[in-house]
Amino acid sequence: MAGQFSDRYGRIKTMFSAALLFLIGGLIILVSWNFTTMIIGRLITGVGVGIGLAVDPLYISEISPKSKRGSLVTLSEFAINIGILLGFISNFVFSYFDDSFSWRLMLLPGVICPVIMIYLSCFVMCESPRFLMK
Repeated sequence: MAGQFSDRYGRIKTMFSAALLFLIGGLIILVSWNFTTMIIGRLITGVGVGIGLAVDPLYISEISPKSKRGSLVTLSEFAINIGILLGFISNFVFSYFDDSFSWRLMLLPGVICPVIMIYLSCFVMCESPRFLMK
């Protein structure tokens, strides 16, 4: 689905849409009042993350010079793993708070920071030459 969407509307719009889905799903999780609502939010978040993870290496490989392509995609994957580590660290820090709201606090840095970065980067990134040629 992400490949077809990015081929039709562009890599930048697809990444922006993925960030929007990620934000909407995260906000639904943050305000969820029961288990079903939380699962719906998690499903929307998962779709956003999946689309972003599919289009990000594609965009990087299309926009980067041939000599730097592998290292830039590798750095992107490395940054994803650093983000996962930071998520575990924030979960550990927030685990000492009250159980009634600590799980909501755990989601805040993991939702807000990536969405802000993706949103801001969409304004400075140009569309990939391959998409423009199509």
